[in-house]
Amino acid sequence: MSIHRTKSLNNISERKIEEKRVAIENNDDSLEVKTIKLNLINRYYESNIPLEYWNLEMEKHFSGDPNLLQFYTDYTSDIKTSYQEGKGHCFAGNYGLGKTMSGCNILKKCIRKGYSCLYTNLSDIVSVITGGPHEDRYYAKKELTSVDFLFIDEWDNRFMANEAASDLYARTLETIIRTRAQNNMPTLFATNSPNIVEAFTGNLKNSLSSLKNGYIVEVPVFGEDFRGKK
Repeated sequence: MSIHRTKSLNNISERKIEEKRVAIENNDDSLEVKTIKLNLINRYYESNIPLEYWNLEMEKHFSGDPNLLQFYTDYTSDIKTSYQEGKGHCFAGNYGLGKTMSGCNILKKCIRKGYSCLYTNLSDIVSVITGGPHEDRYYAKKELTSVDFLFIDEWDNRFMANEAASDLYARTLETIIRTRAQNNMPTLFATNSPNIVEAFTGNLKNSLSSLKNGYIVEVPVFGEDFRGKK
């Protein structure tokens, strides 16, 4: 399905992506290989996957929680089934345990299978839907609800810390997540809170209680800071 990709949810430098295109075009690969590589990085770019994770592979570079690696392996072994099941999964654990790397690598696998994907974080969503121009807000909500696989990183309960903030953000966030749940659209979350009870607080906690029971599955992540092992 073709969807409108909005720049308001993309943080990747145009100069950086152009440098990568030029590097591919100037290497010694065959035209067929160059075309495949260019198509892939263009898809990574439009999906807003951070450049840091483009060349990091779970099978080669991940040394974090074995349970998280197993989840990644199971989830990506049959992407069509993962898409059809349309569940939400929340990686919950401390900083630096490989949650972002796992989610980005899931998106990369999905992209290779032809699915539309989007990486974003909660701060950027809140910024666009509360302060962006009307057109940006419209297309951002459209993309967030209709992209095949969505990964919302850095789900931070500070956006739900008080009643006013919770009411401001929760209504739109609930609409996005509930729409995806009702349409069986897979959503990945990552939070640095130890569990999703703490991550989904305030008005959002109340409004999403049913979704947490039937849609969002917690994936606990344990271990030491993954970044220190690189």
